[in-house]
Amino acid sequence: MKRISVLITVLIVMGVLLTACGGGGSGADPVSAVKSLMQAVQDKKFDTLGTLVCAAQKDALTKTFDPSASLAGTGIDVKAMLDAMTISTSNVQYTQKSVSGDNAVVSITGNMTIKLDRTKFKPIMQQILKAQGQDVTDDQLNTFMDAAASSFETGQDLSQDMVVVKENGKWVVCK
Repeated sequence: MKRISVLITVLIVMGVLLTACGGGGSGADPVSAVKSLMQAVQDKKFDTLGTLVCAAQKDALTKTFDPSASLAGTGIDVKAMLDAMTISTSNVQYTQKSVSGDNAVVSITGNMTIKLDRTKFKPIMQQILKAQGQDVTDDQLNTFMDAAASSFETGQDLSQDMVVVKENGKWVVCK
């Protein structure tokens, strides 16, 4: 069951980083850089993440934001998993807290919920459990699905600060 909690943690981290606001050009200013990164994650354009994060943190941030990196080698269809989720946000705001030369901090506030399409997500969850060597009954799977859906649909507070740096004349997220 420890591996299941790792997967749930990955999904929650991904969820915390997904927001529905847009606007601003990519990297034009610190706030736009964060918005662009969040929009890319929401749009599931993980192949663009490398251009939106700093060189020093590229590998770590790409792994954090891209669920396919966390699920590599499991045989899980990441696209199908993401398609089984609907992300909703409310009251999302970005505020530039500080800027000093080529360093800035952008604060994000708001709320996010993830709704699971149980019909689509259930076979994926069963596949995840099988990949981890766990054979569960349909009742156990339903119980787990209920718990996961309840946790995601309750909502997550998006409040966090993100470090943004200027590289090659463009603002990019660095932490």
